[in-house]
Amino acid sequence: MKVAKRLGFGLKAAAALVIALGVVLPVVTQVSAQEETVSIDRITVALEAQASVELEALDIGPPGLGAWEIDIFYNSAVVTPVDCSPGDGSICNLGAGPGRIRVTGATASGLVGDTTLASITFFCGEDQGASALTIAAPVFADATVGDPQEIDATIQHGSVTCAEAPGPQPTPREERPTATPREAEEEPTPTATAGPAGIKLPPTGTGGSGGGSTLGWVIAALAGAGLAGTAGLGALRLRARRS
Repeated sequence: MKVAKRLGFGLKAAAALVIALGVVLPVVTQVSAQEETVSIDRITVALEAQASVELEALDIGPPGLGAWEIDIFYNSAVVTPVDCSPGDGSICNLGAGPGRIRVTGATASGLVGDTTLASITFFCGEDQGASALTIAAPVFADATVGDPQEIDATIQHGSVTCAEAPGPQPTPREERPTATPREAEEEPTPTATAGPAGIKLPPTGTGGSGGGSTLGWVIAALAGAGLAGTAGLGALRLRARRS
């Protein structure tokens, strides 16, 4: 029984240790995944225009960044630095050397997390091209009092690309619906009209001189009817004389 109790206690202790490791390990992994970094932007600028890039210290852990001296090298044939706005504790020097900008600074309180050390503005001329922004950090130390420690930071270089601005995009034309051809209207079938004394008149609705032709037929029909009436009246008179 004592052996069983000891085994049970041992299993509980092992389970507690596993749970504790399960809680601690993800935290350790997350912290170790954050690397101290010195970074500068990559941008594209229109010709004869200017834009700014930011020099940043990223993911700096305690006690924080205490001292820095950072050089940014650029191609002076492509871009020209025209302004530098220093961040907390920084000093900018645009004329540190041919194609070189220097940002230096120090703080006793230490800069923890993400910090913008400087914002640098570049001007692009008339020609297209690209200039790398290469970082060198000879001094990048933490804020340990009395014994600053060098921070082994990852470097992320940047660039400035000078290119023509894209022109306005043409507005797509709206497609109009195709007109449906109208079906030809069927002409009415001509019908014959009965005239006087059983004489059929020509069909109505014929083209051309239809109106005049019909009128001629009507006159001829009426004339024929008049002759027939006159002949009948003469026959009646002749019979009356004989009798």
